[in-house]
Amino acid sequence: MTVKTPAILTIAFAVTLTVVSAMSIALAGEPYLPAGNNFHGFMIRTVDPATQPIWELSYADKMTDADWARAQQAAANLVRSVSTTASGGNVPAEQARAKSPKWQGWTRKMAAEANAAKAAADKKDQMALATAGDNLLEVCGGCHMEFDQNAK
Repeated sequence: MTVKTPAILTIAFAVTLTVVSAMSIALAGEPYLPAGNNFHGFMIRTVDPATQPIWELSYADKMTDADWARAQQAAANLVRSVSTTASGGNVPAEQARAKSPKWQGWTRKMAAEANAAKAAADKKDQMALATAGDNLLEVCGGCHMEFDQNAK
């Protein structure tokens, strides 16, 4: 005797599996990049929001505990974004581009400065945060000049 599963249960199971997979990735510390989404979208949704607080807070007159918490979270998000940046995301052409030595060189520079920003935020060292932020600006600008001149 075979039991047929109603279609709604099959769909519900598939949706649940997708959500659990996404949550597992998020809990593992990897930024979630849904299949088919391009790397540009990842930069806008993940990397840009992680760099902005570092740049904004680096030169604040005075940083509060809430500011430091925001800087720590932003830097942690930026550090977590490095593995997706290194892989180029999900789109095959972007993954192929990411294998180039130049892309990997920029990714290593990004990783070093993201980690420097995280260490500075954790120590509440505003000068070191500013230095890491300035270096990130140069790294981001250099990579964009080489790979995406239309990026802002």
